[in-house]
Amino acid sequence: MKKFIGKDTFLYFILFGVCVFILLQSPLAPFAKNVIGIDSSVFIYSAQQILKGQLMYKDIVDHKGPFLYLINVAALFIFNKNYIGIWIFEVISLFAASIMMYKTARFFAGKIPSLLAVISSIFILVICLGRGNIVEEWALPYISMALYIFVDYLKRSKPLSIVRLFILSFTFVLTFMLRANMIAVWAGFGIVLLLKWIVGKKYSELSATSCFSHYLRYFLYCRFSFISIVRAHCPMPYISCSNSICLNIIRTPVCSCQF
Repeated sequence: MKKFIGKDTFLYFILFGVCVFILLQSPLAPFAKNVIGIDSSVFIYSAQQILKGQLMYKDIVDHKGPFLYLINVAALFIFNKNYIGIWIFEVISLFAASIMMYKTARFFAGKIPSLLAVISSIFILVICLGRGNIVEEWALPYISMALYIFVDYLKRSKPLSIVRLFILSFTFVLTFMLRANMIAVWAGFGIVLLLKWIVGKKYSELSATSCFSHYLRYFLYCRFSFISIVRAHCPMPYISCSNSICLNIIRTPVCSCQF
């Protein structure tokens, strides 16, 4: 951890302050008087109903992934159903993303240019982040973490460790469980690395992808086993479609069930 943080602790405090300042624009911030957006209201209402014992996708209908509601449920539960809990989770999420963005930028520039690049990027996102509790901001730390690992590999050409393969798999599935159309980083870099390894005949790296595939299918199994439970109570069309698309992906020795 000390090696990862390095000597940039003061810069991280600056990033934290910027994240707090940006998210003070959120309608969920302390003392905020703005009206909560439609999407955020749906997510919060769904989380409130789950805490009352309702079943998502059966008693409450929405089309977002289950991890989004889990975040809202956890925030409301920990902070006694106070909206400030969601705002604190937003700050943590954006701060984690900004750290990973800074670490990625450091591959190409010095400390100050990297810091300014991250701050300017966050300010560009203020239009979205100002709405509060949106899917994109929850996915941002996972996307940033995956981007850092991919860029680090391409810059240093070191073999991907088991831990990093696990992180790539885990962040992919969490992002997929938020919204399936936000996995472009994994799809794009995955294709590039696969072609790179085939052309360079790096068969040891190709064997590492089998490990990545194992972790990926395991977490996908966890995700779609959740969907199968929901489907048993509420056979919605989009759930049936998701199962049919991913049936071959998750059919491993870990999973022998049929949808």
